[in-house]
Amino acid sequence: MANSPPQGTELAIPDFNTTTNSIIVSGEPGTYQAIASNQSNSYMNGTYITTASHYYFGNIEEYGSHHCFERNGLPQLSSDNVSYYGPCWSSRSASNNYNNGTYTGSTTTVVSGNNVMGEYVTITAPYSFILKSYSLISSNYNAVTMPFYGWVIGGSNDAGQTYTLVHEVTNTPLPLYGYQLFNTNNTTEYSTYIIIITNGYGSANIGTWNIYSLPPVFPISDACFPQNTPIITNQGNVFIENIDINKHTIRNKKIMAITKTIIVDKYMVCFEKNSLGKNIPSEKTIISKNHLIFYKKTMIHADYFIRKNFDNIYKVEYSGEILYNVLLETHDKMIVNNIICETLHPNNKLSNLYKLTSTAFKTDTERNTFIKEYNTNYNAPTVKR
Repeated sequence: MANSPPQGTELAIPDFNTTTNSIIVSGEPGTYQAIASNQSNSYMNGTYITTASHYYFGNIEEYGSHHCFERNGLPQLSSDNVSYYGPCWSSRSASNNYNNGTYTGSTTTVVSGNNVMGEYVTITAPYSFILKSYSLISSNYNAVTMPFYGWVIGGSNDAGQTYTLVHEVTNTPLPLYGYQLFNTNNTTEYSTYIIIITNGYGSANIGTWNIYSLPPVFPISDACFPQNTPIITNQGNVFIENIDINKHTIRNKKIMAITKTIIVDKYMVCFEKNSLGKNIPSEKTIISKNHLIFYKKTMIHADYFIRKNFDNIYKVEYSGEILYNVLLETHDKMIVNNIICETLHPNNKLSNLYKLTSTAFKTDTERNTFIKEYNTNYNAPTVKR
């Protein structure tokens, strides 16, 4: 039983109850959008989205999926001194119940090619992380009610279109009124995770789902874009963080990696629509100050336009969030909102770091230690960019 991160890990999802600026509620199946800021680890700042297949009697405020991530501790004993209460998600309705452990509804999710039946909750974070372990508490707080005892956890990097199996539990009832810790052998980063209740009694329900990960370490770079930056690929316009190197290409060239980095600069450069010419950019675009962009037949650092006081181009604060860039086999160009920008140079030391860390280390701890040393010794690249 546990309600604290196992040694070497940290809580991967903020407490929605205390660190959320705003929550936007939509209808069935019940989507919550939570905006977290001022996290102790800045890469955790951003938008979190949680959904559920169903929620109790349509009362999303009382039984929405977001309650899985509101950690108010153990439930409290009610005035009858028998039952317990607390924030929870519940799917209870006549059409999605569990009868003597067997799911009687029709909700199906494909996980690693297999159809998994059961009600579910998903969580999408603004960053990818390795789910190493997790703890659960059932929301069945009455001593005569049995908690659920079978579930599947999957991970996705395409916003839940496809899931890969991360962990599966069968015939393991959760303890009443307490947390149960589960460890996984997962080594892959995902930005979306799903938990599907496969066996239980009555309705699917979760009081709390704590997710723990190894603290990610991101290398320092100086040329990159924030999330939700659209990149023109041969397969269409794709947000940079959603580019699949096995699916997408740029100018018919293979993408070797989408790098995830931080910068040491205090600000980035914001280009308002039309600030470089008609429809250039086609919408507001934020770029790191050292990124090269094409202007009047030459490649120029984005910071040039700040120093020359161009209209509608200005500094925006950088608060430590994850930034992205595209690595091709050769140094090339790509289009971002009609701005021609450079891709990461293959001889950039960040490129070499990505090539090394993809093959050289057996464990995430070894990789993180190496990147920390790289960051400590970081200097501006001297090779041509």
